[in-house]
Amino acid sequence: MKLKCFVLLIFLGACGPSLTVSSPIDESKVKSYSVARLSGKVDMFTIKMKDGHACALKVWDWCQLLSAHYDSSWQNGSSCSCTCAYTPSSFLPSLQTCVNTTSADRFAGCHSCFKGPSSALQTPVDLQTSGGKTTCISSKNYKSCELHGEFFDYNDFQPRWISMSDSIIFSLKKDNQKFFIEWKRDTAGKLSGRIIRLKFACSNKTGQAPIMTRCMLIKAQGNVTCKYLIA
Repeated sequence: MKLKCFVLLIFLGACGPSLTVSSPIDESKVKSYSVARLSGKVDMFTIKMKDGHACALKVWDWCQLLSAHYDSSWQNGSSCSCTCAYTPSSFLPSLQTCVNTTSADRFAGCHSCFKGPSSALQTPVDLQTSGGKTTCISSKNYKSCELHGEFFDYNDFQPRWISMSDSIIFSLKKDNQKFFIEWKRDTAGKLSGRIIRLKFACSNKTGQAPIMTRCMLIKAQGNVTCKYLIA
């Protein structure tokens, strides 16, 4: 099984030789992860194995180990689909499990806080239409802010955050003394199904060093596939 050292870094703060993390997924045998993040629903994910390999003998139990429920599988077990449980509603291939908002925030080094009954991770946002979400963060003490966006990528099964500087669709506004994250339509569809990290830094005077920094996560509605591309 693959050692998930970076998971320990997030949750334990260290990664020593005596610490090991087992996973029900042997990633050396995985061909791809596909995740469907649908409106009003928890994530559904499909794991396809390389030729000659199967996900598990008992796929129902295997899905439960991933904090999910069984959905479907091919007869030879080379492709298995699961649906996340309600509370851990987001599947992160790099963590090989469904996670809740708190765990996702820890993974990304963020502290997401949006007004409303559900978070922007539990309920994916539709970036095919323009829109926005009001945060819980007061804006009254800050004069200027800068926003930087990144999306998470796991192709070649290497975790990385990729800057959206070439196609940023997000902006930071003030709305009734709260910060409001606004977005334009993602016409190219580059962010479909992505976990997006929005980092902003604010100061109380233009040109001064920031006195407040924050990052929040948004889950985009749509489908995303992570493949092992290295020959």
